[in-house]
Amino acid sequence: MLLNVSFGIGSTLVVANLYYCQPILIQLSASFHVTYDEVARIPTLVQAGFGIGLLFITPLGDMLRRRQLILLLVALSTTFTIGLAITNNLLVFEIISFLIGLTSVTPQILVPLAADLAPPARRGSAISIVVSGFLLGILIARVLSGIVANFTSWRMVYCMSIGVQSIVLGSAYMLLPDYP
Repeated sequence: MLLNVSFGIGSTLVVANLYYCQPILIQLSASFHVTYDEVARIPTLVQAGFGIGLLFITPLGDMLRRRQLILLLVALSTTFTIGLAITNNLLVFEIISFLIGLTSVTPQILVPLAADLAPPARRGSAISIVVSGFLLGILIARVLSGIVANFTSWRMVYCMSIGVQSIVLGSAYMLLPDYP
């Protein structure tokens, strides 16, 4: 049960990466000195990266050791988020946003892992905990991003994300079993 809850929390915090940008688009347009129409591409690129990640990276969870794949994806996502926090170029921000979407498919690898690790009678509840975490991340990211950016800067949203993802990475390193 503890492992399932950790998977759910990890899913919440990783999937949030896909949605942090949505409430701060106006601040991004002002910071990059571009029109709102130009920054409106960012959420599309994040979701496009996520879609491609679902098609090409998620199936690797069945072919590679999941622990190493999850650790790699969270480490890459954290590293890319550093780029978002420091860049001053819209094109670089867009490219990195796409890459973050591509590497934020960890919850889709955690769902089957939770099912595989759970006893047959508990598989449904194990999956529902991880999926609930996924959905909570979708909802909480926008609220959290808007609040943080309202009182500080949009860059602090990504600095917060770096810290949160680092915690997820450390927790995953300590808690994830080396299960095929």
